[in-house]
Parts: sequence; C-alpha cells; structure tokens
Amino acid sequence: MPRASARHVVVQADSPAGAVDALRNTITGQEAKIERLRIALREADVDSRARLTAELQREGTVLEDLKRRLGEEVSEEGQTGLPATKPTDSPDEMNNSDADILRSSFPGQDAAIQNGIDVLLVLNSTSTHSYRELHIGESVAFVGRAAHKGRPGSLTVDGWLVDVEFVSGEYEHPGGVDWTACVLGELKKVDTHNKVIYVLCTPEKWRVVEQS
Repeated sequence: MPRASARHVVVQADSPAGAVDALRNTITGQEAKIERLRIALREADVDSRARLTAELQREGTVLEDLKRRLGEEVSEEGQTGLPATKPTDSPDEMNNSDADILRSSFPGQDAAIQNGIDVLLVLNSTSTHSYRELHIGESVAFVGRAAHKGRPGSLTVDGWLVDVEFVSGEYEHPGGVDWTACVLGELKKVDTHNKVIYVLCTPEKWRVVEQS
C-alpha cells in the first residue's frame, strides 16, 4: 500500500494498479505546483525570494518522495514503461546546508546560487524545460563531492556531473581521495542524456570546503 511522505502526502487507491495511477496523477499535480512556484520566484521581489526558495525546496523533496514511491509500486507490480527513480542524496541536506555553504563561500552571489537551485529543480523534474529556465549563459553556483570523472575539479551534484572547465590560471587539486567543493561560474550547456552540466569558471571561483 502507498506510504505517506514526510509531509504526509497520502495517495489513496483501491488496487495496486489504481495506486500507480493515483501516484502518477499526484506527481503531475506536484510538478505543476513546483512550476507555479518557479514562475513566482522569477517574478518575486528580494524580500519574497527566500520564502519562495524554501517552499520550492520543500515541494521538491515531496516530488522526489512521490517518484520514489512510484518506482517502488511499479517494481512490486512488475509493470513496465514507468520511470523508477530514487534520490541519490537527501534533498533536505542537499538543498539547505549546501545553500548555506555557497552563501558563505560566495557572498553577494545570491542570484547565481538561486540559478543553480533552479537548474537542478528543472532538470530533476519530468516536465520539459527551456534554455531560459536552465539559465544558459548566466552565472550559477553549485556545491558537490569529487566526481572522479570528467575534467579535474568536476563535481557530483544531485545525481548530475558538473563538468568544470577552468578558463585561465592554475588549478590546485585538493589532497585526499574524497573532497567537497563549490564552484561559481558560467553555465555553458547541459547534456540531459548523459546528465552533465558544463560550467566555465576561473580557479579562484572553485573552492574546497571539506576534504578527507
């Protein structure tokens, strides 16, 4: 039977097949809600952005939980043709603490930080997206762990590879096998098929925040 999420989104159905259909409908409604929040955020004044950002993060967490539950229902019933997804990181930890890290590392870059949040929310939704929504050519900021693939300095963020290209200067690779770093740069393009986000930055805008 379907389970309630942390925010008590309950999906009721009389049969396993009905549960899948109900979850699909709930996900569609949740995606529409997130899209409305994104539009409101783009048009919001400075005083409203923090509140809307927090709300958008919470609703994104609910959406990930619904998708996970859909994947479980599909797996249990042996149905095909539905995407079974699961989050790679805890959305609460990923969104809230990481945003604080970025604000501390890049003071005064709230727009770039918000752009990074928007990009991940759009890419992790199942709705279609445009270049405007993805902020191509604009400043973005991300924080993630060592990717161990792509160019040196590339990060793994919310299941995506952030491939970092340094425009000039020398890149200093951190010591240790694992590390966490943040990057502030220009979003060049997105490869949705291979889940790669390409960012161009200078070495001083790439900073280690933790290493082991």
